[in-house]
Amino acid sequence: MATGSGKSLCYQLPPLISKKSAFVISPLLSLMMDQVMALKQCGINSEYLGSTQSDSSVSTKAGQGNYDILIMTLEKALGLSNSLWKGLARNGLSLLAVDEAHYISEWGHDFRKEYQQLYKLREVLPNVPFLALTATTTERVCGDMKRYLNLDNIFEFVSTFDRPNLFYGAKYMSRSQTFREELAREVLKDCRSRGSTIIYCTTIKDVEEVTETLTQFGIDAHGYHAQMRPKDRETAHRAFAHDEI
Repeated sequence: MATGSGKSLCYQLPPLISKKSAFVISPLLSLMMDQVMALKQCGINSEYLGSTQSDSSVSTKAGQGNYDILIMTLEKALGLSNSLWKGLARNGLSLLAVDEAHYISEWGHDFRKEYQQLYKLREVLPNVPFLALTATTTERVCGDMKRYLNLDNIFEFVSTFDRPNLFYGAKYMSRSQTFREELAREVLKDCRSRGSTIIYCTTIKDVEEVTETLTQFGIDAHGYHAQMRPKDRETAHRAFAHDEI
C-alpha cells in the first residue's frame, strides 16, 4: 500500500475493537514517536519502546498489557522474554504488526539482517495474528517476508502505488554554498506558505550545512540526524509535528 493510504489503520483498529493490545515493530524512532503523538491526541492509550524512551515504567506496563498500542524497535521486541510474550498472548494480544516489513529481505533496499530473527516471535506466538506492512516491495521481497515470518494461510492485499497528488522533479546542481542558497530561496518562495517542509539530505554534514544556510536566510529550521542528542531530536520532531518550524 502506498504511503498515506491507511496502512497504520490496519493495526490501530483491531485493538480498539477487540479491547486487546496490539504490538507493532517499527525500524524508525522518528516514525514511532510521530505515531504515538498522533494516537495520544486521539485519546488512544499508546506508547513506544526504543533507545530514546526515558520513562522506565513503559517496559513494565507493556508487559502487563496496559497499552492499546505499543510501538517498539526490533531490538526491544527480541529482548522481551518468551514467558512475557506468552503471558501477553494469554491475557489477550490482538496482533503483532511488522511495519516497513521489507527490511526483512536481502533484496530490499533497507535490508537489516536482524529482522530475519522475527521467526522467533512467530514460534512463541503461533496463535497471534501477524501483520506485515510495507509501501516498498517487489514480488521477490514479498516472498522473503512470507518465508522469514513463517507466514502461511495468509490474506495478501496489494493496492496501487500511484500518487497523483505528488509531483516529482529533478534538478542538477553542484554541491556548494550556491546550491544551499538557491535551496533556501526555493523554500522561501514555494514552501513557507504551505506549512512545515522536510528536506532530506544524504549525509549528516549536509544536514548541518543546509540547516545553517536556511537559518541565515531567516528560516526557522532544525536539523535531525542520528548523532544528535535524543532530547534535541525529540524537540525538533515535536516542533515539526506541531507546525512550529
